[in-house]
Amino acid sequence: MAVTAVKGNPASGVNYTVTTDTSADWPTVANDTYFYDLADKLVHYKNASGDVLEVFSGGGGAAGSDKGSFGASIGISSIGAVGYITIPYNGTITGWQVIGDNSVGNCVFDVWKTASGIIPTVADTIAGTEKPTLIAQQINSDLALTTWTTAVTVGDIIGINLDSASVLSQAWLTVFITKLP
Repeated sequence: MAVTAVKGNPASGVNYTVTTDTSADWPTVANDTYFYDLADKLVHYKNASGDVLEVFSGGGGAAGSDKGSFGASIGISSIGAVGYITIPYNGTITGWQVIGDNSVGNCVFDVWKTASGIIPTVADTIAGTEKPTLIAQQINSDLALTTWTTAVTVGDIIGINLDSASVLSQAWLTVFITKLP
């Protein structure tokens, strides 16, 4: 069993800072940390509450958890649509978090949703007036989502778009979902 610090840029996509040998190591990973598990070969995120969420997956999280997440890690040169994911279960979007590579940068993401088989566009935005945003800060989140369309259905396609950015080289958006029974 081990938790190992990682230096440099370990992989394209989500930049994790530690690796774990197995899920038995997860309790020792610090909160608010992206990490790669060598046993399941997935990147995970341990949030401020200590919940372990799978990144770029359809759910899972901590054993017995009904929480999941999806997101994008992008180079800021890629303004526009940056990725799509198919939702594997019915659920509710419960929040988002944006992390930038510095504390003075700005960026705005949009999140789009359509039914199965249709690629979403800006006309399909679900973010309301609460688009995931950084304004001269390194981390921002919204766990209330009062203007979002939060329901997701198995097969929905979610698109992530970077609307604008400045003074950032990299940004990470994670969207949190609670799976419905």
